[in-house]
Amino acid sequence: MRSDQENNTVYKEAWFDDSLHRVVSFFDVATTTKYDKGSSVATVNLIFIVNVPLLKPNILHRGDEEIRRDVEQLCALPRFNFTMKSFVTGFKNVFANFDGYLKRDQITFRDLHPLHVFSIGFDLLYNINDC
Repeated sequence: MRSDQENNTVYKEAWFDDSLHRVVSFFDVATTTKYDKGSSVATVNLIFIVNVPLLKPNILHRGDEEIRRDVEQLCALPRFNFTMKSFVTGFKNVFANFDGYLKRDQITFRDLHPLHVFSIGFDLLYNINDC
């Protein structure tokens, strides 16, 4: 993303080069709900695009379940006020909040071998006075 003029942002398409990358991940803050006495709960999704055979080269079948299990095991223990609540699979489900991707032909991030797309959903409890 770059800004040529004030209030005029030009976006560039993001590409996943499956010959170079094993994993791309990023956070999406879906919703924030007021909680109590200055504290809030945000729904945060950690989104993954992975190259299955580069991550699990010794598995002869599609190892998407094994990769998700590894990530879920890492995320199961609450850390830094993040509590795992869910996981989502499938391109349309994972990128439901990113309608720009869903309106295109979906060639870039299709959930077809060798790529796998999934997200882990968290609740994040935070105090707005501690930010």
